[in-house]
Amino acid sequence: MHVGDGDVEEIFSNGDFDDVAVFDGSITVNGWLQERTEAAMFPGGEIETIDASFTCATSLVADVRNEMAVVIDETTYTVKRKQKVGPGMSLIMLKT
Repeated sequence: MHVGDGDVEEIFSNGDFDDVAVFDGSITVNGWLQERTEAAMFPGGEIETIDASFTCATSLVADVRNEMAVVIDETTYTVKRKQKVGPGMSLIMLKT
């Protein structure tokens, strides 16, 4: 079985967990937002916080570059880096 670009795009827009990201006001993509996590204390130290990230179809973010502005759920982020993470999927690391 082969997963194509259309299949991945459908997964990210099926309504279960999808968020809309608008990159530089011109590239609109559905995907999944993982919001920034907070630091947690535990005996002996603190767990590092994790910045927000956005997972989406690779085919739709070919023109997304580092330092681009992106608005997701009325919050503005900056693209930190983009990484392919699976068949047709990319993880975009964000910073506020």
